Amino acid sequence: MKRNKIMRIIAFLSLVFMITLNALANILPINGLMTGEISDSFFNLFAPAPITFAIWALIYTLLIMYSLVQLKVNHDLSVRQNLFDDLALPFTVSNIANGLWIIAWHFLRIDVSLFLIVIVLICLIIMMIEIDRTSLYNNDGFFIALPFSIYFGWITVATIANVTTLLVSLGYSSYLNQPLFGLGDDIWLLVLLGIGAIVMTLTVFKFNARAYGLVFIWAYVGIYLKIVDLPQRAELVLFTYLPQIILGIVGYFVLVLLIVSIKIRKNKYKLG
Repeated sequence: MKRNKIMRIIAFLSLVFMITLNALANILPINGLMTGEISDSFFNLFAPAPITFAIWALIYTLLIMYSLVQLKVNHDLSVRQNLFDDLALPFTVSNIANGLWIIAWHFLRIDVSLFLIVIVLICLIIMMIEIDRTSLYNNDGFFIALPFSIYFGWITVATIANVTTLLVSLGYSSYLNQPLFGLGDDIWLLVLLGIGAIVMTLTVFKFNARAYGLVFIWAYVGIYLKIVDLPQRAELVLFTYLPQIILGIVGYFVLVLLIVSIKIRKNKYKLG
């Protein structure tokens, strides 16, 4: 029991480490570069509008809330103490990897940053599976499932964006006159949006994670807001249609969430 408590304390401290590094990244800033400035320097169509990154404030708030609850949990509460113990290690690893991601990103090691964000993604997958195995009720879903569903959704999108940034850093971009496999950035954006849509659909149905789906809607709207402000480029033949296509995908996401909501209500009625 004492060892498990220590692990949860370490998990909390790892979150403090992650948030501190993310704050210092722009306060100092690390290596003289702002986080968003680096993203802008590797221009690509998948990166959403700057306002979209405001979601980090929500993610940090939810993770802090979760971390405080997991420190105070005891046998008298409805939340599952064993679940907190199971989540402590992957949560700690994800926080450390996220903090190190900031360092790699600010020192322009995009390849290393991709490796680190994949570690975060894997940890979140492990945590989502553990949460899905546990029967949550009362406030458990709000304090446990919600924070990680939103965090998981954003890191999924961020991983795709990180892959795109790596390709741009290697010189593959229509805007650098070297499109990957001869396909324009508009085509690759559609491919990435399609991959994201498939991942979102499978994940939402697997975990009944509506919050995860809402994050994708937020991210895709952010991409839409960026696209509509960009000038047309002659070599990107599908560029004109991208806003309508993105809005169509967002509409599809809404439909998926409605179907999942109906599924959840039917299951509750059957358990009734």
